[in-house]
Amino acid sequence: MTPTYTAKTLGSRVMGVDITPGMIDRSNERTIREGVQDVVEFRLADARELPFEDNLFDVVIAESVVAFLADKVKVLSELVRVAKPGGCVGLNESTWVKEPPHKMLAYFSRVLGSNLKPLTADGWKELLEDAGLQDVTASAHAVTYRDESINRLRRMGWGELGRALYRSVKVGLTKPEYRRFMRDALSDPRGIIDYVGYGIYVGCK
Repeated sequence: MTPTYTAKTLGSRVMGVDITPGMIDRSNERTIREGVQDVVEFRLADARELPFEDNLFDVVIAESVVAFLADKVKVLSELVRVAKPGGCVGLNESTWVKEPPHKMLAYFSRVLGSNLKPLTADGWKELLEDAGLQDVTASAHAVTYRDESINRLRRMGWGELGRALYRSVKVGLTKPEYRRFMRDALSDPRGIIDYVGYGIYVGCK
């Protein structure tokens, strides 16, 4: 769920955070294209040290963030800190839908970084509960390449998807390290889609 989608469908004011300046620039460009620049704002920040006061937001959402960071407890404490009492904290994160073999763990460490350690649904739920959240719900979902492709197209639209593919090709032509990364990424172990999916986890402060 992108900030622009949230603003347009729910009528909410949205604050987005990313640690990469380029992502902030592209996000700002998208808000202008979508006509929501008056209600969506982005800031350059680290999820482990959010530049916001305590008890500020009604809802705090992290998507594909916590799984990539080693100190997950620190990140969760920050997400909880900036949520209002009675507010919600939600995660959409990579999740093991069944126990992976060793070669799959090695693949994730090599290609996506040693910090990426997807948890099971029970592991994510325990993490939220340990952060002090109440009434935590957890649901894990398997995915298929077809489902992921359709969902990405639905979220991004043809225009945004085309721009993303253009940027990928452009970077691939100019940066050898990106080409090496893509070769590794495309050499994923057979059947990986059977083991890793995504999970939705929500708790109340």
